[in-house]
Amino acid sequence: MSDATLRILVSNDDGVLAPGIALLADVCATVGQVTVVAPDREQSGTSHSLTLHRPLRAHRRSDGAFQVDGTPTDCVLLALGALMPDSPNWVFSGVNHGPNMGEDVLYSGTVSAAMEGLAAGVPSIALSYGSFDIEHMESHRKGLERLIQRIVRVENFPGETLLNINLPPIPGDQVKGVKVTNLGSRVFHEEIATMKDPWGREVHWIGGGRVTWSGGADSDFQAVRDGYISVTPLHVDLEDAALPIGVGQTISQPFTQARYLEALGLKGKERVLEIGTGSGYQTALLGALADQVFTIERMRPLAESAQAALRAAGVTNVSVLVGDGTLGWSAYAPYHAIVVAAGGPEVPPPLVEQLAPEGRMIIPLGLKGAQTLTLVRRTAEGIHSAPIGAARFVPLVGEHGFDA
Repeated sequence: MSDATLRILVSNDDGVLAPGIALLADVCATVGQVTVVAPDREQSGTSHSLTLHRPLRAHRRSDGAFQVDGTPTDCVLLALGALMPDSPNWVFSGVNHGPNMGEDVLYSGTVSAAMEGLAAGVPSIALSYGSFDIEHMESHRKGLERLIQRIVRVENFPGETLLNINLPPIPGDQVKGVKVTNLGSRVFHEEIATMKDPWGREVHWIGGGRVTWSGGADSDFQAVRDGYISVTPLHVDLEDAALPIGVGQTISQPFTQARYLEALGLKGKERVLEIGTGSGYQTALLGALADQVFTIERMRPLAESAQAALRAAGVTNVSVLVGDGTLGWSAYAPYHAIVVAAGGPEVPPPLVEQLAPEGRMIIPLGLKGAQTLTLVRRTAEGIHSAPIGAARFVPLVGEHGFDA
């Protein structure tokens, strides 16, 4: 039953006449009042571009849709600012003729139309079909209806997240289910074709060649390949920054995590001690790279939530202890690697004692709020320290750290 109070904006990058947007508009009309604002022609690969150097024209078609001589981002911007008398409750973009997975989301006009809606504070969804041959796309109508009905009923939809949905290129009645995924990675091979125009001048076409996909079991392309609908949460915020995780603590920015793990040089057979479990994100990475991980968190709420998250993620080689990380965990020492995710005034002696011969420890050292990320190694000649770079971590609190 359609809800007259639920206003839905539908756009795309394949153009107003594309079969995909007709399907999406029909499906959305089963749950709300639909306004279609879409480009008047193919706009694939236009990303989040705006038309700034000429005026835009929005033509009202006989079917009620608006066709705009601009990009998908232009369409959403015009809809929100000029064409719709009341702001929509949802923005749906698609259904794109072809997948938008991995790095595709950086180029996709379909995803960018949804991103423009999100930037305006409207919950937004991007939908794509996993093949440029759209033979089976119409057969997904019933499944799309069920999926969209579930989405629009969600209360308190995350304000900084859009959903990037990819349908598998199989008949709709063969879809195995829905999976929440992360972005995989794709590489184009021989994507530039060089040829001659009719006057013999050299020209170049971008977008040909073949594609190689990679990613884990939870990646978008793997879910689609396995016959599932892939739902990938995406965020506008691309900043490499620390994020709050509660109880006054933060998780380090991704680049810092990468520096940590690279410096440890894990091979897969190590026993690792982590000081500062936090959200469990780095713990999970360590679990994938090492044989056994023992992690200590002094704040019980964080330890319990991290333990639950690790269990839900299927990480089985991690043990969590609530306690003073500066004392280490002597019961399972020695450790081939020790990771300290908080900054202390000096290296805690118990951690040095629990470091195995030829073992490595990463620890931020210095004053509160400004430290030097330091690599500590135990060799036959003794303990050696080497700076890696500037860092800024929460204080290492404990018997051999700062006072609480």
